[in-house]
Amino acid sequence: MKNAVIYGEFLEESTTGIAYINSLLERVLYDLGYQVSRFSEPRVKDYKNIKKIVNKKFYFKDFIKIILGLLLSKKKDISFITISQSNLGLIKTLIISIILKYKTERLIIYVHRGDLKSNINKFYFRKFLINLLFSISYRVIFLSKILSKDFKNNHHHIKFLIIPNSLNKKDTNKSKILYERNFLKKNLFKENTYRAIYCGNIDSQKGIDKIVLAIEQINKNHKDKNVILDVYGIPFEKINEINNQIKYKGILNYQNRLEIMSKYDFLITASKSEGMPLILIECLSIGLPFITTEVGAIKDILIKDYPYICTCTKKSIIKTIINLINDFDNQNEKVKKIISHGNKLYRDNFQYKNYYESIKKNIFLE
Repeated sequence: MKNAVIYGEFLEESTTGIAYINSLLERVLYDLGYQVSRFSEPRVKDYKNIKKIVNKKFYFKDFIKIILGLLLSKKKDISFITISQSNLGLIKTLIISIILKYKTERLIIYVHRGDLKSNINKFYFRKFLINLLFSISYRVIFLSKILSKDFKNNHHHIKFLIIPNSLNKKDTNKSKILYERNFLKKNLFKENTYRAIYCGNIDSQKGIDKIVLAIEQINKNHKDKNVILDVYGIPFEKINEINNQIKYKGILNYQNRLEIMSKYDFLITASKSEGMPLILIECLSIGLPFITTEVGAIKDILIKDYPYICTCTKKSIIKTIINLINDFDNQNEKVKKIISHGNKLYRDNFQYKNYYESIKKNIFLE
């Protein structure tokens, strides 16, 4: 039996999209006949027992233990690691990658972020580290051609692969049931009350501060429309909770994530930067309309002429929310048509089988 190593976050310890994809990758490797060894990123401790604002820590002792564990492990066939973006994160990624390069036959670098190019262009040191990571890798996985084209002039481009995010096998099956239930609902709202969900890091880079201001303004200016926002995610910043309007609900666990999402009328996000947000793929899978910016690889998740696009500004978010709830009120069939086309896009591109075949074809059957 062949052996693989994955370094990073995993679902039992974290609720991030990267953790989800690492756990999905682990499942695919098992299905392909590999024995998988996990080495968990120490910062997953930041996400445990969250009761206040999260302050990122380095966890030096845990990092040293991981280094020793890798050095003492037997040589494996293949390894995977995700690129970090901060100076310290990149140095840590490079150290682990060098060890993985030595301890495995093939080192695969994963790029999950959509703003990697703009980030490293500001800092020569980061650009140097990224190029060094690319040089020691066997392959580099991007989520989309949209993201990889930023590096089209990089002399390591021959190593680049495109493997989009996808749902795991359990959620692929679960989403079919939830989609039918959602799509067949006679009404998408009740009594002029529209329930919205935000799910992501509580961070101004995700636009949550502008979303909160927009919801507050809508409810103030449109007395006949009541928009309620429930906020889920890891709290890196505080949000302004408003009674009967905006409430922080904690962390959305992946065990019942899709079921909870399906109870809302729409999802809203307004990120300044993204890779390929898993949350939007989940919306497509269960038939949940969403409002989003169009950054990173989000275009790959949108049907042609998707109407509910905003920018990360209060004015734009307000306008887009009003457009959506007006469609709920007056053009129900239009909304259902958008949902239907979005679900087809998901079924064609973002199910478990798509990810399985991409890994098998691009990495193991070259």
